[in-house]
Amino acid sequence: AGVVAGRPHRISVTRFADQAGPAPEPGPGRAPEGRAPEGRAPEGRAPEGRAPEGRAAVVVAAGAGIAELFAGEGATVVPANPSTGELLDAVRVTGAARVVVLPNDPNTQAVASEAAKEAHRLGVKVSVVPTRSPVQALAALAVRDPGRRFEDDVIAMAEAAGACRYAEVCYASREALTVAGPCLPGDVLALVEGEVHLIGRDLVDTCVAVVDRMLGGGGELVTLLSGADAPDGLADAVREHVGRRWPFVEVQAYPGGQPYYPLLVGVE
Repeated sequence: AGVVAGRPHRISVTRFADQAGPAPEPGPGRAPEGRAPEGRAPEGRAPEGRAPEGRAAVVVAAGAGIAELFAGEGATVVPANPSTGELLDAVRVTGAARVVVLPNDPNTQAVASEAAKEAHRLGVKVSVVPTRSPVQALAALAVRDPGRRFEDDVIAMAEAAGACRYAEVCYASREALTVAGPCLPGDVLALVEGEVHLIGRDLVDTCVAVVDRMLGGGGELVTLLSGADAPDGLADAVREHVGRRWPFVEVQAYPGGQPYYPLLVGVE
């Protein structure tokens, strides 16, 4: 089989023998309540007496849609803002000897690094790819290849994540002075790589404007993750705009379900 039309993106090859069965689950905010999607890390620990083998990925996520995307890529998903112990449990539950962790949040990166040290004492090699957004983790997981040496695979994932520029759109909760100027409560803020780049009054207009600004620096693929409180049609409006103004750019939109951010954007 081959790619019939268009430019291929995020094509990954996985040997079935290297995949464990479905494991029992940004980024910002609390994890959703209720039944976890497949791939979520279960409570407890891996069975005792079995030596770690193979490799796995553990990803931190906020939002049911984002968690399902990661689980669909074969990753074990843990809720946002995990403790060191929770991440370590998720690593152990995979049963793998080599694990890559994608924190998806600057604050979680330090926790992931500490969990990696603890895992090393248990005989498990853990590498942390410093992703700062779920869109970067999607880019990293897309290039994962169990046929490569683990170290080379980690490098490839880190390069893919680093090549993915990311933005977050949210509402200002208070009056503040930002690098883009003053904002008032209720203003729409568009942050690129963690810095406020745009301040607007209309959500759709601000989302469109930040995507335009990012594509002005180049890009072939835009990923949109709509939040739990995003209005209906937000991602469709951005997709339609990109189709008109940037006809050679591919857009992939998913319901992320993340709190606080109506839209997360990735540009590769």
